[in-house]
Amino acid sequence: MTLKEFDSLKTSKDFDIVFKNGFKYNQDAFTVILLDLSSFYKLKKQRPLNSNNKTSSFPPSTLASPNFLLGLSIGKKIGGAVVRNLTKRRLRSVCFNIYKNLEKERLACVIIGRKGIELLSYEVLEKAIFYSFNKAKAKMLFSKNIDKNTQKTKSIQSDKKESSKNLQPPQSLS
Repeated sequence: MTLKEFDSLKTSKDFDIVFKNGFKYNQDAFTVILLDLSSFYKLKKQRPLNSNNKTSSFPPSTLASPNFLLGLSIGKKIGGAVVRNLTKRRLRSVCFNIYKNLEKERLACVIIGRKGIELLSYEVLEKAIFYSFNKAKAKMLFSKNIDKNTQKTKSIQSDKKESSKNLQPPQSLS
């Protein structure tokens, strides 16, 4: 896996897009939020451009676009700077290892660390994040399936309404 396939979320607006539209799974020490990258780039493209920045590079070209965006949010209540940075390095490493072993899905992920995450060993953290990834991914896939089914249902219902309108007798002119 190269650096082009694994990148980080940069701006607070990127984090907001994932927070508002992503699929969450909570644990005691952290929360994992996942969003499909195609949805992420669509939502980012819909955002109005800043008056200073007239050009937009989204959606990015497929050659340079990463397959996985990671954002880490570790609050100042968690230890000192050394402990927070150690926690972020561990999380980055765990996510990199998990993503190498998972299917090559294009995802944007935010992990929010809470009090107690610094106490978890690397192995426990890896297992917990892997479990959370799978649960959040399952929510995301379930939601996509429900959306597809509701769209199919709506199209079937609209077809039935149109066909029933055609079957109605013409109204009298009186």
